[in-house]
Amino acid sequence: MAAGCPVVCTDAGGNRDFCRDDENCLIPEPTTEGVAAALRRVLTDAPLRERLVAAGRRTAAEYAWDRRIDALEQFYEQAAGTTLHAHAD
Repeated sequence: MAAGCPVVCTDAGGNRDFCRDDENCLIPEPTTEGVAAALRRVLTDAPLRERLVAAGRRTAAEYAWDRRIDALEQFYEQAAGTTLHAHAD
């Protein structure tokens, strides 16, 4: 997504966090035929491809380190039961 490519992936634990079928990627059935059909679809349907790429870039931007580092630091502080220090840019 961050590379500006349309994403085709099967349903898996990590993917569920950010992949939305037919919104920012295609999530076909996990069969050779299902994946092949999704790849064929994304390769032959330019408007779909462009829509998936645009939505994928927006999704990837939400997961950029500069947007996530404070939340990650807060998680570790809570897990440790302490406040370390304020994040400085």
